[in-house]
Amino acid sequence: MNAVSIKNMSKSIKSKIILNDFNLELELSQVYGLIGENGAGKTTLIRCIAGLLKPTMGSVQVFGEHSYNMSDNVKNDIAVVFDSPLFINGMDSMDNLRYFCVPYGVKKEDVERKFSVLSKELDLDVNNQKVGTFSWGMKQKLSIIRGLIIEPKLFILDEPFSGLDPGSKYTLTKVLNDYARNGDRIILISSHDLENIQEVAQKYIFIKAGELAAFGALDDLISDDEKNLVYRLTVSKGQIEDVLEKLKTLEHLSIIKVEDTVCTVRYAGSLFQSLAEMQLPLEEIQLVRRQLGDLFRKEV
Repeated sequence: MNAVSIKNMSKSIKSKIILNDFNLELELSQVYGLIGENGAGKTTLIRCIAGLLKPTMGSVQVFGEHSYNMSDNVKNDIAVVFDSPLFINGMDSMDNLRYFCVPYGVKKEDVERKFSVLSKELDLDVNNQKVGTFSWGMKQKLSIIRGLIIEPKLFILDEPFSGLDPGSKYTLTKVLNDYARNGDRIILISSHDLENIQEVAQKYIFIKAGELAAFGALDDLISDDEKNLVYRLTVSKGQIEDVLEKLKTLEHLSIIKVEDTVCTVRYAGSLFQSLAEMQLPLEEIQLVRRQLGDLFRKEV
């Protein structure tokens, strides 16, 4: 049984079609990145999965139950972090966490213990401050901590990197990676921050105008031509023209770009051995990582 099963699902709001004939199967022990332009239908999809919206047509099942009619047991296995964190501003962080987490069956002492660990990991030093005095980023961290304390089997995060500084973004990717590896869990992250989502997601869901545009692992979504590895070569000063002429003799190599003493090439296989045999005057050879942003621009 898949953790999330969406079949022929459409959702209209005020006669406007937001999602159209959506089909998707999500498995446990995976981290999924949900990607699309503003208005593509990402948040509506999240709300349908979380049971906050009922599909107009088709079905959404979570752990074998219809999302809009889930039992309390299934609801307690789901946590959602929205991009606008909601808290009781007149209460401090611990009181807020007790208020929101205890109904999920988490004991007060466990809330305090987990908060102590997670607040240090995410660098949230708040003491007895009222949540109403928190910055956007601080509220975002507290919202993520609230979700992690519940230890959901399905953890949904909508723009979790919003409002975080670069260091906090890096820490969050590590925390989410650690959480995903610990047991049969599924994480669904919607974000425009493609660089950070690529650090944690294993598979990607691309939405375009309310429809599923692409789904799968990054390598599976890249065309055969694009699967050839990309290298950035830094050439010794004054040697670029000679190096280019010699590179053109390599079969299956294509030159993508040349800037000053840096040449970017695509090659079907490992280029290191071929270059070593040619004894070219190179100062650095860098394997360029495939970027999610390149695929996003193609899909949308």
